[in-house]
Amino acid sequence: MQGAVTGSEDLRTAHMLYADDLTLLVDAPDAMQTMLNRLVVYARSKHLTTNTAKSKVVHFNSKRSAQVPTFMLASAA
Repeated sequence: MQGAVTGSEDLRTAHMLYADDLTLLVDAPDAMQTMLNRLVVYARSKHLTTNTAKSKVVHFNSKRSAQVPTFMLASAA
């Protein structure tokens, strides 16, 4: 996963961690869904859960009329 451009095309960040918080950074909605799918698989392997009630999506650099996509955090089979 490439992550989001942070400053220049040569510098990309895919995620940031602090204590028990996680931030996922991407440039495209399909990349976000891919990262969320991978998160579900990883969390399940470590017996962790995600509190979706405390989870947020922040959409930067879009036109006001742009529709914000819907993301799913489904259980891994």
